Amino acid sequence: MNLFPFGTFSVDVLLPKRSFLIKLKSELINQTFIKEWEEFLEWLAIHTEVNSIYIEPEGSHFFQGLDEKEIKDFSPNQLQQHLNRIQKIIYTHFLLPQTIIMDLKEGAEGIGAEFSAGADIRLARAGCKFKLNHLEKALVPSCGGIGILGALLNKSLVWNWVMSSKNINHFELKNSGYILDYYTTSNEDIKNELFDYALNIAPIARIQSKRSLLETIQNEMNRTLKFEQKYSHANLSLNDWKKSIQNECPKKYCKAEELKKMLNEEVSSISNQ
Repeated sequence: MNLFPFGTFSVDVLLPKRSFLIKLKSELINQTFIKEWEEFLEWLAIHTEVNSIYIEPEGSHFFQGLDEKEIKDFSPNQLQQHLNRIQKIIYTHFLLPQTIIMDLKEGAEGIGAEFSAGADIRLARAGCKFKLNHLEKALVPSCGGIGILGALLNKSLVWNWVMSSKNINHFELKNSGYILDYYTTSNEDIKNELFDYALNIAPIARIQSKRSLLETIQNEMNRTLKFEQKYSHANLSLNDWKKSIQNECPKKYCKAEELKKMLNEEVSSISNQ
């Protein structure tokens, strides 16, 4: 019997290690994955006997963003709710009793890069490219790319990464502290080392250490995650993200002066009511 009959990812139960190996079947985050991952997280939350979860892509790359074919007909509110669910999932990873390990392999982009922020430990293959390229898609990071990363890392790094959409290589990721380490060919050695470590340490000490670490950043995360939603919602209402999906000319994006005019008209309309 398949204990976890999910379609968007597979779950290999490693009984001797008391751990799970997860393989992501797609490079895009869609509604089906979100629903199945939420169900899986609910199960994990009450099964403290599981020590660690190792998450890696089936292919060569971690998540590369949203499924644009799926969201192209979304309204701004629908996309905002979609992003809110992803943000909640990423935050929930910190509350789980298991050690969450994410292997980026050859890279992650956009929402996929944000998704990896919820891990306790991150790894990558040499040559990995990590990119917060939201601005290229007319989006504002709203799933932890500002709130969680800003709490975990030097804020000047996050500022540079978001505002430049630059490819961050494995050396930069290691030096920033975002990944624990990188490997050159196979990840089997480091994977087994982490499984064995989680198996051989005291589980209560491991769980309580994770909770204690969360306490140090929780207030800042909670505050900034609200900011993410606020600014994301304002941006989505302009529908520039739809123009990006349709590969329309950037000249068609809403200009700052146009937004100012729209806001003034809205304020005037409210005043006249």
